[in-house]
Amino acid sequence: MLYSLIVNLVDQFGFLNVFKYLTFRTGLAMFTSMFVVLLIGTPFIKFFSARQILNPIRDDGPSDHIIKKIGTPTMGGVLILLGLFSGILLWGDLTNYHILILLFILSSYCSLVSYDDY
Repeated sequence: MLYSLIVNLVDQFGFLNVFKYLTFRTGLAMFTSMFVVLLIGTPFIKFFSARQILNPIRDDGPSDHIIKKIGTPTMGGVLILLGLFSGILLWGDLTNYHILILLFILSSYCSLVSYDDY
């Protein structure tokens, strides 16, 4: 979204030409994803802990693993996917069909894994 807005302004402001480079936008997407995960990570974990949405602990694992896993909330992949989607949607070229295929496959896997976890 921001990519398409900024590309329209390149003719007026020459310094915005740096946004046409894929490596620059990749770095921005990485930092955006990291910022989103760090920003919503703690409230997300507190919400899932308060709702008692926890991982089941298997008995066949090591004993110290059982002790460490008590109270660990599940669905951490959702947090990572929120960061990933935010980076792609903000800094990706949404007119490129490769990005659209990536978003389709990513959302398909996300729904499949969510169904499997449920």
